[in-house]
Amino acid sequence: MQTLRVLLTASLICLVAMPLTAGLAEAAKTKGKIRKDVYMSPAKNFSVPVPRGLGMRVNDSYASEEGIGGVSFHDDFGNQSGILFMRIPAEAARALDDPATRRQALESFLEAVALPTWFLPASRDARIVHQEFAGSRDSVAFMGLVSIPGGSTAMDMKTGKRLDSARAVLTLYHDGFVYVLTTEVGGGAFAVLDKEQRDPKDQLAAGSKKLFEFLGTIRFQVPNH
Repeated sequence: MQTLRVLLTASLICLVAMPLTAGLAEAAKTKGKIRKDVYMSPAKNFSVPVPRGLGMRVNDSYASEEGIGGVSFHDDFGNQSGILFMRIPAEAARALDDPATRRQALESFLEAVALPTWFLPASRDARIVHQEFAGSRDSVAFMGLVSIPGGSTAMDMKTGKRLDSARAVLTLYHDGFVYVLTTEVGGGAFAVLDKEQRDPKDQLAAGSKKLFEFLGTIRFQVPNH
């Protein structure tokens, strides 16, 4: 059986990389719509209330032909939450629709697809620190922790450089799309990851509550193709 990595190789060649250092690509106007503080994805596949925060900014990007996009919400204090998504080709989607192969297919997504698509373009030293199963027999999801040097939305005022980032991520599948939800863990200087600092499992535990609360605010929809 072909793995999700192989099935998506052709798609990865033409992916649009969205910088994560400022959330996503900065734009004067979002591609999605914001009405009454609710953001609607340009792919019409989900809506989510805009989180509250001082100086909250919304940045998004969307490549309609590839079905790849995302939105990031970040404030003046380095707090960040976001939704990255990718429409899955029909052959690969069958592996995700089948309960017998869904877990294996989704488990490979963060390393095989999300890391080179979204995180490495933001920082060539980005890496997956930890990943674990976070679902049930009927609802498959994976929690992960991604280290992104220089990837925080917060700045070091002395050097003028962006601080390091640690993103807790939740990978899940819904109606033909794989989603990667993200949130900053600790933020700024407190998010640097190495063996001498906080245990990745502890950081992931801290981020998991925020991620599942964020997930609870998202309304997934089936887009009209």
